[in-house]
Amino acid sequence: VGTIFLGVVLMNFLVVHRASLLNFYYLPVLVTGLFLGLRSSLAASLLSVGFVSLFNAIDPTRFALEATAAESWGTIALWGCFLVLTSLVVGTLHERNVDRHAQLRQAYLGTLEILTKYLESGGEHALGHSTRVSHLATDVARRLGLSDERIENCRVAGLLHDVGRVEIAGDLEGRSDLSDAEREALEPYSQRGARMIDALGEMFRDVVPIIEYHQDPYAEDGRVNEYVPIEAHIVAAADTFDQIVSGGPRRAGNPPDVALAELEKWSGSQYSPSVVEAIKRTVPRSVPRAPVRVPA
Repeated sequence: VGTIFLGVVLMNFLVVHRASLLNFYYLPVLVTGLFLGLRSSLAASLLSVGFVSLFNAIDPTRFALEATAAESWGTIALWGCFLVLTSLVVGTLHERNVDRHAQLRQAYLGTLEILTKYLESGGEHALGHSTRVSHLATDVARRLGLSDERIENCRVAGLLHDVGRVEIAGDLEGRSDLSDAEREALEPYSQRGARMIDALGEMFRDVVPIIEYHQDPYAEDGRVNEYVPIEAHIVAAADTFDQIVSGGPRRAGNPPDVALAELEKWSGSQYSPSVVEAIKRTVPRSVPRAPVRVPA
């Protein structure tokens, strides 16, 4: 913005028909209003009016606006009013957009909380699983140097990665005597979950492919799918790690070393080697303990 403003000021000394330059002063005002808000936009407009007034006072013929000095000042005053008005309008629109973004953010967090509670209502063994996966995935993404936006996507995907299981959790989840057809019904839960999240719209757009591919981020022949985001590999490894450590309704949990050994065993064929290494460096600090259930 400062560069734009400086360029406009310098053009006063380079352009012959300087009256046309008055329109260029709208540029820094619009840019500051769109990106920095009302105060910055208003300051830019007042600064522009000040510079133009100074130039006109030094050389009344600089802008060649009117025949007399009084008419020239009147034109500058009218132009200045429109410039300030423009800054107020654009800056106000920016502030409203910021407020709307904050409201959408609040709705986003509320929706996420509801979905997580809905997800973990599928059974006692699911309690806390999504939260733990989310914590681990977030820490691993941060350790891998992902951007803040992608770290947030890992956090959200960790919370919602099992949402596709909820529809069948009551009937099939946790049973050891599943038929082949029932086992097949469990397989595509990640795709079912991705469709459910995709139906929520733009809010979770970047999370959908993570949920869709986290169940099987590698191709059937063990090769890396280039279109699968690294976030899906992160959630896949974090999910497996927590399942092994936390156990289930019919199996006891295992020490972290057992889970790490399992990840290393399938590193490069089911889990990303870089993600496995990041988990090994992250686990001692980030893995929350599974909740202890005290008998009533």
